Amino acid sequence: MRTISLGIFGLVLFVLSQNVFAQENQTNFATLAQEPCEGFCQVADTGLPLRIIARVASNVRAEPDAGSGIVVSNVDAFQPFFVSERQIIDETAGNAWYQITDAPRGQPIGWMNAEDVIEWRQALVVAFTPPGTGANRRSRVVMFDSAESLERTLESSDRVTNYAGIVEDTLAGNAPDGVISIEPGGFLNVDDPQVFYIIPVTDFRETRLDGQPGRMLAVELATSERAPEPGGTTVQDTDYLDDASSSESSIDVEGIDVVFVVDMTGSMQPVVDATRTAMQGAADYLSRFNQQARFGLIGYRDNADMVPGLEFVARNFTPELLDVAGFESLLGTVRAASVGSADYPEEVYAGLDLLTSGDIGWRDSSARLALLIGDASAHEPGHPQYTLGSKRAEDIRSFLRSDNVMIAALHLVSPEAPPGDTATAERQFRYLTQTGGPEGGGGASLYASADFSDQFGSVNEVGIGNGLQQLVQNMYDRAFSTSGASSGAAYPTTASSPNHSISGDTSSLAALGDLIGRTLAMQYSGRSQTIPRDFRAWVSDLDPTDPFVDSLSVRVMLTSEEVDSLVISLDSIMGAFVAQETLYEDFVDALQGTVAGIEVGRQVDVQAAGRLRNSQLFADWMTALPYHSAVLDLTPEDIGALQGSERDAFIASIQGRIELYRTLLADDGVWTSLNEGDRFEDRVVLLPLSDLP
Repeated sequence: MRTISLGIFGLVLFVLSQNVFAQENQTNFATLAQEPCEGFCQVADTGLPLRIIARVASNVRAEPDAGSGIVVSNVDAFQPFFVSERQIIDETAGNAWYQITDAPRGQPIGWMNAEDVIEWRQALVVAFTPPGTGANRRSRVVMFDSAESLERTLESSDRVTNYAGIVEDTLAGNAPDGVISIEPGGFLNVDDPQVFYIIPVTDFRETRLDGQPGRMLAVELATSERAPEPGGTTVQDTDYLDDASSSESSIDVEGIDVVFVVDMTGSMQPVVDATRTAMQGAADYLSRFNQQARFGLIGYRDNADMVPGLEFVARNFTPELLDVAGFESLLGTVRAASVGSADYPEEVYAGLDLLTSGDIGWRDSSARLALLIGDASAHEPGHPQYTLGSKRAEDIRSFLRSDNVMIAALHLVSPEAPPGDTATAERQFRYLTQTGGPEGGGGASLYASADFSDQFGSVNEVGIGNGLQQLVQNMYDRAFSTSGASSGAAYPTTASSPNHSISGDTSSLAALGDLIGRTLAMQYSGRSQTIPRDFRAWVSDLDPTDPFVDSLSVRVMLTSEEVDSLVISLDSIMGAFVAQETLYEDFVDALQGTVAGIEVGRQVDVQAAGRLRNSQLFADWMTALPYHSAVLDLTPEDIGALQGSERDAFIASIQGRIELYRTLLADDGVWTSLNEGDRFEDRVVLLPLSDLP
């Protein structure tokens, strides 16, 4: 017996697709669509070496026979191998054997059965999006046995009612023919190390629902544990259905850490005072949560180089989070700036960026919330007072999501705001607090607005303080209550909809607290639920009852070593362009070649990336990929049309991505070990496809 260690896991996230969406006749997914191969197996669509990844608790055998001797036992979950030979024993039964090696054309190690492996053809996977709560809850993902079963459902004349009925019948134990399983009620948050799973895509077909482009995906569901028995986590498993159909789910964490990110310019001292008043009022209430309540404070102002009297751009006042009494005491010592800013907008993003520094003191066992409070919009990149260089709001939001930090915002509407600033701030705050992800998903913006001044023009310190107290109390009460956390109960009557501004009286803060609590409970509810696994199915990436909502998000799984290599490659490409060593068109070609390699699972040499972009191989790769990052969809015409500020913004966005990757590399908390004893270089992150250039 010998142990195998391949080191680099290799761009793992496997949208293992075949270029089949244009084919008229598909074989049943239970059969093997691939032909036998020998000597050196390649993926027909891309010309790349065929690779497989091992399912958990799999063995390598000496011969393509279940009765032959074991060469390697209990192979590490998701460990990759190359394939030197594939033998199909029984095509109709899906029985095949793979002879594996640790390098292309390497020495054979042994044989693995098809049921123990997943063919790895590209570097993409999918994950469930946040399901949302209340009126914003999306439909559950239903898993079908074939493309035809799913297609009949999506093309039915009454699709919305039909799909809703399938969900209801399946949860009741009366699954219609063609249904294999269903998504559980809790959120299977793939960014949570306690819920980690992968969903490789093995096939896809393009579709449209109400004019929205989507995909029908053939997927494999895999976790670090095998299903307890054949048929487990499917409609045949009554225990799984009982668990999945649960309509109530409480937050599965030991506490909630809340960091207030507050505008501390001169006009905001009453808000600092109101926050202290709120914590005083909530102290007795929160004391019953004991260790569950911890608080922090970040203040932000404006560019201190331009206005030295401001003292700082952003400051973290709590490197260690405080209990209620300690936080209340701190707030008594904090003062807003004594001088005014250079203009009305502030450095909002600089305050939020401190949350990515690794110096916050989040507890591993707690839910994490950043509560943004301000009355002014944020400077955007390119503004003379902007202090974050090429880093953008989307980069900060993406990192915080990877770190499981939820953002909520209280927008204090001031009558002194210049024309247009209130609308700009609302747009920015809503973007930061969207819970459904860049692809949509189920969820609302955790946003509320309240009047900064009362009817007499005075700062509404008492009203804001009372509202903040109710917000904190409602948030904790709802998060730690099992009543309605994920039941789909209606949104509180103090607001017409969580997707619209809640203005006027400070009851908007109570409503926001309730919504935050519900969303936090949902965010961690998947920890207590069983993840469907160890079967193949067809699913829709759009919610069939509302195609404008994505049920699945697309990810690229990268090791830290691969992210580091990506940074080096992008730095080299950017450096050559800035030094005017390459033309703009060559710069974009190199970007597209590099990113294409990432998506198909092949590291491309920087010098070769530009040549790849103009080759037939690149075109083949694009056809075989079911999803593309933004830069891959740029045509030569698009590239030529980018001029002046648009071109500058595009280049700055690439630099912003590089900064995002560096931030990820510096934070241990965002990485997941696939197997015990993995090196840091082998730990992985599931990067949203939207975070590639």
